[in-house]
Amino acid sequence: MRVIPAVAMLLLSVAASAQTPAADDRFYRAIRENDLATLRALVRDRGVETKDAQGQTPLMLAAAFGSRESVRILLDNKADVRAVGNGGVTALHLATMDATKTRWLLDAGADVNAVSQMGRTPLIVAASGQGSVDVVRQLLAKGASLEAADSIGVTSLIAAASVNDADVVNLLLAHGADASAVSRGPIGTALQGAAANGNPALVKTLLARRSNVDAVSVDSAGTVKNGKVQFGHVTALHLAVLSLNADAVRQLLAAGAAVDALDIRGMTALMFAIGTDRPDPRIVRMLLQAGASTTLQSKTGESAIDWARKFQNPEILAELKLPRTAAHDTGTIRGPQVVRAVAAHEPTARAAVERSLPILGAASGRMLTDGGCVACHAQPLTGVAVNLARAIGWTTVSADGDATQALTTLTANAPGLLQLRDGGGLPDTLVYASFFLAAAGTPAARATDVLASYLAAKQRPEGNWEGTGATRAPMQDGNFSRTALSIRALTVYATPARAGEYTSRVVRAATWLAAQAPVSTEDRVMQLLGLHWANADASARQKRMQQLRVLQRRDGGWAQTPHLDSDAYATGQVLYTLRQLGVPAEDPALQRGAAFLMRTQQDDGSWHVKSRAMKIQPYFESGFPHEHDQWISHAATAWATMALTLTARDDAPVKTAAAR
Repeated sequence: MRVIPAVAMLLLSVAASAQTPAADDRFYRAIRENDLATLRALVRDRGVETKDAQGQTPLMLAAAFGSRESVRILLDNKADVRAVGNGGVTALHLATMDATKTRWLLDAGADVNAVSQMGRTPLIVAASGQGSVDVVRQLLAKGASLEAADSIGVTSLIAAASVNDADVVNLLLAHGADASAVSRGPIGTALQGAAANGNPALVKTLLARRSNVDAVSVDSAGTVKNGKVQFGHVTALHLAVLSLNADAVRQLLAAGAAVDALDIRGMTALMFAIGTDRPDPRIVRMLLQAGASTTLQSKTGESAIDWARKFQNPEILAELKLPRTAAHDTGTIRGPQVVRAVAAHEPTARAAVERSLPILGAASGRMLTDGGCVACHAQPLTGVAVNLARAIGWTTVSADGDATQALTTLTANAPGLLQLRDGGGLPDTLVYASFFLAAAGTPAARATDVLASYLAAKQRPEGNWEGTGATRAPMQDGNFSRTALSIRALTVYATPARAGEYTSRVVRAATWLAAQAPVSTEDRVMQLLGLHWANADASARQKRMQQLRVLQRRDGGWAQTPHLDSDAYATGQVLYTLRQLGVPAEDPALQRGAAFLMRTQQDDGSWHVKSRAMKIQPYFESGFPHEHDQWISHAATAWATMALTLTARDDAPVKTAAAR
């Protein structure tokens, strides 16, 4: 795959860092593996101030990736607690998710108000993680500045509200934190953070502190090659609607929130409420009663009515007094759908995969060069598809470039991840990258250790992971996918020195996942995969797998929701998942699903799936067909390709007649 010059330079930098002197590498290995005997020997032979290519001392490495014992060894040997790495980060910045490490560092004289190049203080970092109230209390007692804001204006209060840590928010407010502060991040105010998390108690508290109910976030979450990322200018009401908490929405409306405020795309809160696979009719009704317009159009000319027709949810259509489109067959036994046989021949699964791989590879390679942005789905899913086809001899193409790019993406994000700074697309982009790396058997690296540490800090008390800002169905709609993929990352890339902690986090995540009621097919497959990767709750897996199997349509496919037609995205995901859970390839249901995929593939090798996402990426042609549907179709084609490699019994033609 091709890469843009900046990424190529980063690859050279990554390669150069691999040439770090052996002593530096030995310190890192000893700390991450909790090899305390070797660490003591290295301290005796090399001292405690050796720095690696990132300017990190052994104490910094131990603070981030090591055990408490490793930190104690280094402190007992007089490690400099005020040493600063290349990005201005200190050991205290890196230890703020551990109250014991933090106390030891503060007792040894760590600078409580050290400022990194991103403008982050230890207090801002601590407030950006979960369960850090004891650390925050320690930092405040040592004089940490409440007024400090990072380079985009995020204060400790905004950070704490953004991760829904009510204990930290209330502690900061009790010490005089400013509830009216506005940042230039995707979450602009503390009130917006509380709203995004659907926390009515915090919403009430912050409204009482005169936080501006109609404040808007910055107009863009960043700039890529083709323009500004189109997520911004959102209000607390927009974000509360996404949280699906009716009480939070009610409070904001009662406080006078503008019901038809427009985001940067000209979208209203009502459009946000409708453009999801999991809408709450109560919220839609509440917005309508408050006077929300159903005909106001966004900059792309779409109204709330248009969004309702995309999703075809009958409860939402009823709220809007719209008829259901009769073309959709939502039942599982309502007679076969008529599916156009695109190919005139009767192809083999291998021929179908051989047609799809070139177009997948070309588009995946152009995402960075032509778009200047890494897609959640394009490179990782393409890489998995290539490796599966290669494993059975259906291609000689290598996915090594995709693996290098995935590691490069993680490495490029490492400084922000170590400081727990949120950004658009997190954690989704990175956990998809780790999904591919795990599937490819890529060994752990410094970058995967950083990701694991970030995920540990961001896990919610309930066990799940939340996204940052935008919702895009199906893959970034709800928390099933990001939680399942985070489980995968932690099970494969747990740092040995923190393995016990990571194991308990996986157990908590699996418990949350098993307890959820899935809404979409994406939910169902990710719930199953997450429980499978966690090796958890076999009874729940069997129950959910059977529920998934019975949702197969008469045409042989699966739909993304009960309200939509079968498509390659959902069908490919289901077949991949059932194979991962041990269902044999020759299973009749799997063969019917494969037949559905065969007869719906386009002659160019792609599968066309209609987009239902609220788009945030500036439009560009990636080389994949289907114009504004290209990115979901790219993902669908990758899933379908993966499915066909896993369900093919031999190279015999797959009949395109309707499944019986």
